[in-house]
Amino acid sequence: MYKEILMAHLQKKLVTERYIYYSRSDLALRYDNNLLDYQIMPDRDSFKEDLDFIALQQKGYPLSYVNIAFPEKIELPEPWQAQLYGEGFELKRFLVFTAPAASLNLSDSGAVRIEELSETSYQDYMDKHEEEYRQYGDTYYQQMSLFNRELASNTSGGKIFLAIKKGQIVGELTAWYSQHFVEIDNFIVDEDLRGQGIGKHLQDRAVKTADSVILVTEEDNRAMYEHQGYQEAAFYWSAFKS
Repeated sequence: MYKEILMAHLQKKLVTERYIYYSRSDLALRYDNNLLDYQIMPDRDSFKEDLDFIALQQKGYPLSYVNIAFPEKIELPEPWQAQLYGEGFELKRFLVFTAPAASLNLSDSGAVRIEELSETSYQDYMDKHEEEYRQYGDTYYQQMSLFNRELASNTSGGKIFLAIKKGQIVGELTAWYSQHFVEIDNFIVDEDLRGQGIGKHLQDRAVKTADSVILVTEEDNRAMYEHQGYQEAAFYWSAFKS
């Protein structure tokens, strides 16, 4: 249920009884847009066949990788973990938190101004991230330019909110909107300005039009989100290999 909400903005390429395969070849280096999401837990033979399927689908990509999400609310058995680690996969256990938007302990911070990424602020945003993007090559930079341009033009179902202080971008949050939920994604504040309420201000702006909020995080962030009013609703394991 919850992963379906989290992945609603992705493009489905194939839907089977066992999994949904999401893919965008024009964003081939953006891993989150190229994902096999299991609806039921595979057996070992099926898993191997699915890896072959991914390799075939992504054979034209500039980088070979596998990005997999296992079914929600099912622990990944220890023998599976051992095998996947042995095969070079990176494993993560993600937590899904939700909350009614009106119940969150959020507040405005007068220290910053919050605005949506737009054509006016687009180049400043790309300049801030240029070094980060270009360390993965020119193709990655170009694909992230396309991805962010879609968000700036409101054609993808999402928005990027920026925290501006003294004319500089000091924080950001990506929000994906569905019928009743807003998903909080890519949420970051400059390290030297954390603890000043900027993150709460970003969230407050992003959730104003939503009934409920959903986000994915890891165990290290549990206390922060529970303090803000979120509750754990589900979990799922992911496996990544490149």
